[in-house]
Amino acid sequence: MEGITPPAQLDIRADDLSGVWRRWVRSFNDYLLAIDLAGTSKVAERRKLALFRHVGGEDVRELYSQMEFLSTPDDNGTITELEEGTEGRRLVDVINRFQDYCNPRSGVVVTRHRFHSCAQNGDTVDVYLMKLRQLAEGCEFGSQRDSLIRDKLLFGLDDTKEMEKLMRETDEKLTLDFVIRALRVAEKSGNLKSKSTALKPQDVEAIQISANPGIKKVSQVKQHQSRVVSQFRPDQARPIEKPKRSSCSNCGRNHPQNRRCPAYGTQCKNCKEYNHWELRCPKKIYEVEEHNVMDSDYDVYLGEVSSINSVEGDSWFADITGLLSVFVDPVTVQVM
Repeated sequence: MEGITPPAQLDIRADDLSGVWRRWVRSFNDYLLAIDLAGTSKVAERRKLALFRHVGGEDVRELYSQMEFLSTPDDNGTITELEEGTEGRRLVDVINRFQDYCNPRSGVVVTRHRFHSCAQNGDTVDVYLMKLRQLAEGCEFGSQRDSLIRDKLLFGLDDTKEMEKLMRETDEKLTLDFVIRALRVAEKSGNLKSKSTALKPQDVEAIQISANPGIKKVSQVKQHQSRVVSQFRPDQARPIEKPKRSSCSNCGRNHPQNRRCPAYGTQCKNCKEYNHWELRCPKKIYEVEEHNVMDSDYDVYLGEVSSINSVEGDSWFADITGLLSVFVDPVTVQVM
């Protein structure tokens, strides 16, 4: 029939495989009933098996292909593979085989552990009861199912005072139905306390950090602030070292060495070159020094000759080009 949605695929890798299988096979049987596929003929059984594999998914098909459905030995001891749809390989037989696979005996102990470890933890009474009933399906409690669910419903409550109040009732009165009604009334009247499901500040902080690794923890920010405050306490404050200042060779001003020179990018009015001012133009300084030397009537002491290069008769020769390197034009030198 069109418009009827089949169950989702069976997850045979689920942690709670036993519970997943029970819920899935229940939904699958309801689906067969809804599409009116309830025949028992060979053709009908083959259609059911094909639908079982299709709805179950790839893992179900792979697991089914590894299963062997063998006949009983005949008079000659021969064993054959049973044909789909025949006795021994019908849908009920396949479901039983999957039941053994998805609900092994050891799974009962695991399911019971989950049942006894289940607590309310902020859930409503109905939600908590639903969880207990689902877990109880695989626990094989038998006739004690309702009494064990009642006990766990009481013992797992967040409100210990309400638990103690109900436990004062007699055993005959304290049935599962009585406990459920009493808890619902207490919950609606606001007398049933439950643990807050609100996130703690550290949990909110962890979520924010995971979503945005660039965010620092509040504790880290507070620690940093405390370090800054303690570092700059007035009684322990150290004088701040000011950047060293010196006369700049490009602009002539006294500004910190690590600060950009104001002459950078500007044009000198004297030489028309960039990155220095006229006051510090190297060509202008050179001309002034040259003028002072050339036009001066004063004697200039250049230095002493400490070595002689050669001697010819009464004459000797020494190299004084290093002493004259400051001049650009020929000069008269007197040796004393």
